[in-house]
Amino acid sequence: MDDVANDFINFTAEISDVQVALQFFTDIFISCVDKHAPFKRLRIKDRTVPWFSNELSTLFNNRNEAWSRARHSGDPQHWLSFRQLRNKGTSAVRKAKSEYFLSLITSSYSNPAMFWKAVNLEKRKTSNTLPTSTRTDDCVISNRSDIFHAFNKHFADVAYLFEKEYPDLPSVDVGCLNAGGHTSCFSFRPFYYAEVLNALQALDPRSSTGEDNLDSFLLKLAAPIIAELLRHIFNLSLTTGNFPTLWKSAHVIPLHKGGSRDDMNNYCLISKLPCLAKVMESLVNNQLKSFLSTYSVLSSHQSGFRTNHSTISAITLVTNHIISALDKKQHCAAVFVDLSKAFDTVDHDILLSKLFNIGLSESAYAWFHDYLSERRQCIKSGDTKSDFMFINRGVPQGSILGPVLFSIYINDIVSSLSGCHAHLYADDTIVYCIADSVQLAINNLQLAFNELQESLLNHKLLLNVTKTKYMLFSRARNINHETLNLVTIEGSRIGRVAEYLSWRMDR
Repeated sequence: MDDVANDFINFTAEISDVQVALQFFTDIFISCVDKHAPFKRLRIKDRTVPWFSNELSTLFNNRNEAWSRARHSGDPQHWLSFRQLRNKGTSAVRKAKSEYFLSLITSSYSNPAMFWKAVNLEKRKTSNTLPTSTRTDDCVISNRSDIFHAFNKHFADVAYLFEKEYPDLPSVDVGCLNAGGHTSCFSFRPFYYAEVLNALQALDPRSSTGEDNLDSFLLKLAAPIIAELLRHIFNLSLTTGNFPTLWKSAHVIPLHKGGSRDDMNNYCLISKLPCLAKVMESLVNNQLKSFLSTYSVLSSHQSGFRTNHSTISAITLVTNHIISALDKKQHCAAVFVDLSKAFDTVDHDILLSKLFNIGLSESAYAWFHDYLSERRQCIKSGDTKSDFMFINRGVPQGSILGPVLFSIYINDIVSSLSGCHAHLYADDTIVYCIADSVQLAINNLQLAFNELQESLLNHKLLLNVTKTKYMLFSRARNINHETLNLVTIEGSRIGRVAEYLSWRMDR
């Protein structure tokens, strides 16, 4: 096996085109899998849930035996015995699940990631089955291929929400951002065998396959053999500035959130990318985040997707500041800003300009330019998928680099605000003003809110007026709320709330 692997490595090393090298690797890997581990469909009775015990298994077996006995004999006593065991089994399952989740949530209260993972386990699973009909442009579509196309177009059109809202707004001149020199700080260094091997071994074996049909479980098993091959392909991608076309293809799975199933607005998407693309992205992400940390590129106002930062640290910082102001008998007015599909509407020209300005070398800039260009998606449900559709907005959904690229994109969104405080967690933003009177706090907040909206327009980000709310923090009594209004620059009133679920705690 080692001799064969070495022959593949030597042959692949002679290939200078990353597309050809990747296709060669993919074809060889799939042919080996088809020969030694052919795909077979098996139906397995799943009882691997963590709360299912041996006692429950015994109880279910007794119930099944009682049902078989009652069905054959027809004896009322046997049917009574079956119903008693059935009810006992139902109660036992409820009790086992309740005790398991209570224990899991209680033990993870100090770890937010584990806590929300435990909570999400208890939620009812959403369906990823497309409806038999859907409605678009006041027409009902029932043809399956047309439904797939309609869903794909619906998700693709999200990228143009800003243009639909502001069709006559002049384009942002990003050319001036590139004018003038700067010292390049960030350049890719070649990947080492050990880090590629570690990234492969960190793959989640349960991940579904992408457009390349490479199984993450098998890639993880073969990691020591294929790591050197992939290291060459990854480094070839960096040196040539080309991100393989195959890795830009996403399978989009619609998930029904609730409400009418024929309304496409009641679906969210899950994007599945080829797992090798995510392996390379994780390696690039490590280098980029190290650069951002070393040179303190990201704003201190941003807590999203940063080491040693979390929703808890962000909320603690803001609440401590507000409580301190109340202790001094001051007043605070805050606006919780919500954006419409912020990750999906990122303008690539603006993002690339920001990457240039933080100090990317020409080769690194070229790689990110190719990484963002000509990405495409299709709708996939079961074994059926739609035609692909190109996407030229947004950071790639389901990617490793998407969150950090968005952080760079939105990094200076509140830097120009004056007379206020602000903090962000990814695209969720709070702007708050502290003053000696409630009216002054509201007036200052209005000025800061206007400046923020101008910044959003410059970034081609769309304010979600319906979900954006403001709140007052004051110990004063008899406040006349009728005179305390917050409005958008178009004149829409922002709703006032007495409580707000902050920073993705509802997600």
